[in-house]
Amino acid sequence: LAEDSGNSQAQVQAYSNMGAAYFNLGDYKQTIQSNKLAWKLIPEEDLEARAEAVASMAGSYFHMNNFEKAVKMYLQLLKLAEGLEDESMQLDTFKWLAESCYQMG
Repeated sequence: LAEDSGNSQAQVQAYSNMGAAYFNLGDYKQTIQSNKLAWKLIPEEDLEARAEAVASMAGSYFHMNNFEKAVKMYLQLLKLAEGLEDESMQLDTFKWLAESCYQMG
């Protein structure tokens, strides 16, 4: 229905919700796919929505033990968090970035 509406904001929300559901089910590949679809529709200036999509993908890569991709995504998330001036998000991202690097050895 969201795709039929032509409302990109509704589509982003639908893809984000699907991604969250897949994440909760442990289907990380589908989580990434859903968030990639959302990402394509999120306006560049909507840093918060972009950060949400990137965080979900980063966490998925982490849970899939693909730490190299997780690191790349966490670095991207860090830039978004800095743009949002969200210190809490920055600290959380640093934590997961460090954990990903540690897991890589």
